[in-house]
Amino acid sequence: MAEVKKTKQPHAQEEPDSFYHDIIDCMRDTVWVIDLSGEILDVNKAAVENLGYTKNEILARGLSGIDASLSKETIRDLVKKMPTDRFQVFETGHRRKDGSVVPVEICSSLLSYKNNMAILSIARDITERKHAEEKIRTLLDEKELLLKETHHRIKNNMGIVKSLLNLQAQASDQEPCKEALFEAAGRVQSIMVLYDKLYRSENHDALNIRDFLPPLVNEITRFLRTGVTVKTDLQMDDLVIEANTLSSLVIIINECITNSMKYAFHDTPEPCIRLDISRQKGKTILTYQDNGSGISDEEFSKNTSTFGFRLITMLVKQLDGTLNVTGNEGLRVEIAF
Repeated sequence: MAEVKKTKQPHAQEEPDSFYHDIIDCMRDTVWVIDLSGEILDVNKAAVENLGYTKNEILARGLSGIDASLSKETIRDLVKKMPTDRFQVFETGHRRKDGSVVPVEICSSLLSYKNNMAILSIARDITERKHAEEKIRTLLDEKELLLKETHHRIKNNMGIVKSLLNLQAQASDQEPCKEALFEAAGRVQSIMVLYDKLYRSENHDALNIRDFLPPLVNEITRFLRTGVTVKTDLQMDDLVIEANTLSSLVIIINECITNSMKYAFHDTPEPCIRLDISRQKGKTILTYQDNGSGISDEEFSKNTSTFGFRLITMLVKQLDGTLNVTGNEGLRVEIAF
């Protein structure tokens, strides 16, 4: 009877080790097995191919010899802080044998390796992603530069328009025409203040009302130059408002101040303008009030047909807001939107 040769069966531990190596060697990302002291226990074929070292050279160099940004102390700290219930993800750079550095994203987790706890780290080459991010940053910088240049050109063009309006007003012999041109120049000046703030701010689409309103009110009162010193009382919540809404508020505030400066303070010993903007029950409330002589019902009826009042009414409608105007004890305008 022929002798039957017995083949040696693999130990129970050899089969899972072989299975484990087959898995990680099939991966295109580099895979590292690291013990809890930070030493490399094993790497896959992709690590050898991508970095240009032999496997023994990688094991001899250790993590600090491969990682371009982490020292031995930093690596030990990362190992100590390794979470037990989730992945640890961070970015670093791996130095190839030729000296070049490849940016990688590391995803690490704890696992059991040869009956001991170890760390499995998968390093993905993110060179293309970094190039894409850099391209996006460059495009965003270019966009921001173009936007600033656009605001700057608009502001300069509005300055030219304002100067032309003032020159035309000074050349006119008709007082109503001169007054209308000066008022138009004042409106342009107010919009210029808005564009100047947008041009200088980090966010070109919105502004904090506290940063914007005080210089606007000062600029309007300075531009009008009525010879009357007017005190201003500004009360504002910390509100960030979009540029489109601000442009409407600029003209509304300009019209209110212009009206007060021209008509309200002839017999007022201490003229004062109060402007209050707050957020109440989901709405922004703008309240403008002067302490002038007020306005009679007859005068109020006439004023509602003026260009300035019609302009305010139109802008409030654009804001989808409500307008309430009274003139018994000085002019009071309340807008909710």
